Amino acid sequence: MDAKEILEKYEAGERDFNSKQLMGIDLEGKDLTGGNFVKADLLKADLSQTNLTEANLCSTKLSGADLSKANLYKAKISCANLSEADLDRINLSYAEVLETNFSNSSLKNANLVCIKGRSSNFTRAELQEADLSKGEFSDANFSQTKLDNAKFKKSDFTNTNFNKASLRETNLERANLPNN
Repeated sequence: MDAKEILEKYEAGERDFNSKQLMGIDLEGKDLTGGNFVKADLLKADLSQTNLTEANLCSTKLSGADLSKANLYKAKISCANLSEADLDRINLSYAEVLETNFSNSSLKNANLVCIKGRSSNFTRAELQEADLSKGEFSDANFSQTKLDNAKFKKSDFTNTNFNKASLRETNLERANLPNN
């Protein structure tokens, strides 16, 4: 399935792209609000500036994908693989990303406000200047992660691993941190 076919089906009202092989597809800047991409293969896809508001991306393969400046407001992305993805300036506010792999990804200046990220893996990710305020990150792994100048205001980090993470100038105001 190519980008043209996806967009034609979407325009015709179809939203179910469950388990589709879409590796390397270019959907930059497209509106796919509410799309269902459960278990789809979007490895190395270009989804930069794409609107995926309230999309379902559970168990989706997004490793190496470009989602920079994409809008995933209230999206469901649990159990997905976003390792080594470009997520700079992404909007993941109010998204559900339980048990999701963000290892080695770039999330610089990302909006993760009110995100549900329990048990997610952010190992060696870059979250400089990201806003993680009011987020739920219990049992998450932020080991070796760059979190300089990030905002953690009122977030829950119960049982979270920050081993060797960089937290320079991070705003921890009213955050619930491990051993707190």
